[in-house]
Amino acid sequence: MLLGKFECEIVSHHIEPQGTRKGPQIVLKFQVTNKLNADGTKEPVEGEVFRTKWMTITEKTVDRYSEDLAFLGFQGDPSQLDPSAGDQFISLAGTTGSFYSKKSTYQGTEREDWNVDRPKASRAPSQPLDPASRMEMDVLFGSSFKKAQVAVNVASPPATTTETADDSSDDGPF
Repeated sequence: MLLGKFECEIVSHHIEPQGTRKGPQIVLKFQVTNKLNADGTKEPVEGEVFRTKWMTITEKTVDRYSEDLAFLGFQGDPSQLDPSAGDQFISLAGTTGSFYSKKSTYQGTEREDWNVDRPKASRAPSQPLDPASRMEMDVLFGSSFKKAQVAVNVASPPATTTETADDSSDDGPF
């Protein structure tokens, strides 16, 4: 089972009807070429490893999948992803992109769940919490914080200092 981030090359794609769900399904077939490590290095994947990503387009999924496809370089109408679009067909074959795979369970069977690895959308800067909300937070959760702090202080011995006494002072009584 391949898990993690990978560099993949799209081999083919088409659109087909989805049997049990509502909406057309975009089918991306890709070859897994390199494992992408956290330190930025790549390791070739041995052998010819191919995977398929099914993107069922519904009102709930259209934003996510349209962003995934745009991240892979697609610019056009969704129907142009199907070879039957003739001269309007836009092929992503040969496009290299970053994908990630995680383990999931479908109908009791573990499997790889592949998705386009794209940057997360940036959030607008948050507003500071107003004074009334801060006070409400203290009332609701303050006792739990205090209890945890007492428990940590009891479990941790007091910090010791490594300072040495300065005996050169004339302030002493002797």
